[in-house]
Amino acid sequence: MLNLTHHQRAEARAALGLPAPGNTTTRNRMAVAPDAPGKLNTWHGLVACGAAELPDAEGAQAEVFRLTQAGALAVLQPGESLCPQEFPDAPAAAA
Repeated sequence: MLNLTHHQRAEARAALGLPAPGNTTTRNRMAVAPDAPGKLNTWHGLVACGAAELPDAEGAQAEVFRLTQAGALAVLQPGESLCPQEFPDAPAAAA
């Protein structure tokens, strides 16, 4: 189980597009500009604990993070589920 701060959970939920109609995630990405050091620190912390990844984006003007399946599952609330296109191996709904 991932031990995330309240702020990390909020950032992760925003990256998933939650809350959303139908209680299903609508995306899995968060672009963070270099002039947002606090937000970058939050996302680098999510990467460090295994909740997110930073795919290589050479030449990008922002760092674009994606949640891992473990990170996404850790921030779901009861009744919410992950988009099957983004997370094909995920369970249908959070307990």
